[in-house]
Amino acid sequence: MEDLQVVADLEHSIPVMRKDFLVHPYQVSEARHYGANGVLIILAIVDEGQIRAMIQRALHHGMFVLLEAFTKKELHLATRILTMFADQSEQLLVGVNCRDLNTLEVHFSNFEKLATDLPSNTICVAESGVNNLEDLQCVIEMGFGAALIGTALMQSNKPTAKLHEMKQFARKTMVAKP
Repeated sequence: MEDLQVVADLEHSIPVMRKDFLVHPYQVSEARHYGANGVLIILAIVDEGQIRAMIQRALHHGMFVLLEAFTKKELHLATRILTMFADQSEQLLVGVNCRDLNTLEVHFSNFEKLATDLPSNTICVAESGVNNLEDLQCVIEMGFGAALIGTALMQSNKPTAKLHEMKQFARKTMVAKP
């Protein structure tokens, strides 16, 4: 949590998210206390009651929530949850992770498999597996409005330049998209 606070205390305007295995609303409050603007809720590890309670806590704190799905069933759950919180849906995002939590293997094809079921009433995030401009182009064409990119930046010799290149490409591609 100290690392979260260090990053949150930096002078910048970038939202900070607690990306962790959250199972209780207390952890959402804890994230806010340490400076997080949002939290990740992994749908595979919590039941619907826990999800609702954590979302309510996050909204109470004025935080955003990224609902993470790996399967079609979880994506449908995320869509149902969006309906429950329709009046505050601008604070809810839906992510599709292509990294299998059990094996940690990345299956880029998971994006394509679930793209047709993406909810249209929120920003959908492609999580894991976006390593280059070609991957970014693919997820944009599939309907994702954002990408969570970590490994590609950590493995780059010039992460700042890579991030800038990816941001510029995404902006240009999103503007050109019909």
